[in-house]
Amino acid sequence: ANGYQHVSYFSGFVGTELNRICDLYLPGEGLAAEEMSEFDSVFFNTTIISGFAGLANIALKKKVGPHLAYVRRSQYILENIHLSAKLASPKFVFAHIILPHPPFVFDENGPTDRYVGTPGVAFHDGTQNSFPKDQYIKAYAAQAGYLHRQAKKMVSRLLAETGGKAIIIMQADHGPGSQWDVDSMEKTNLKERFSIFSAYYLPGDGKKLLYENITPVNNFRLILSHYLGMDYPLLQDDSYYSGWETPFMLTKIRRE
Repeated sequence: ANGYQHVSYFSGFVGTELNRICDLYLPGEGLAAEEMSEFDSVFFNTTIISGFAGLANIALKKKVGPHLAYVRRSQYILENIHLSAKLASPKFVFAHIILPHPPFVFDENGPTDRYVGTPGVAFHDGTQNSFPKDQYIKAYAAQAGYLHRQAKKMVSRLLAETGGKAIIIMQADHGPGSQWDVDSMEKTNLKERFSIFSAYYLPGDGKKLLYENITPVNNFRLILSHYLGMDYPLLQDDSYYSGWETPFMLTKIRRE
């Protein structure tokens, strides 16, 4: 739209695989075809054939197993996304980095196999994952620490490549899941689950657009209206809980 090129990065997560609708898919279908997807990983770790995941990997002609796949995808985006600045503009670049969501494949210093053979390397979160809460909190913090350092480097490269002219949004879709009950709002630590990381770099006078309680529903409404002259009125900054099995039964969360 508006002459923008849509660039999307391979994430392995089915909900954000946009290869069918984007103009440019990186690093390309070839690399994606080598790896187990999030769906494959969950399937083989939650069924009776979990013990044969290695054989299944071979049967599916995948060259890279799920543990290394998560490492490789994350590092590729963090280390290469700044190169998208060299592509013809204008462009919209989207990348979904799974971190610091499980599986825990990084510690403070980089890739780790510390949790191989435990629920710590499963994609599941909250009560769907039997990883002990104290270990989850420690592993999550370590992985978040690694991501924090790498993300700072990533943003510095982006700013250098674009001369500070790019709009950058770094945003989580949810918080940690150490106290998330997938079927009970009452048993969930809502502050933990609904507190997200959200950071913006808005060139020019864009900073004035932001306000303290902004939620993701209004990010692009503000940006499109301010920078592209569109007219998108703001929506209510509300959050809702829904159970895993009842995703469309929404309960509004009272703001503290």
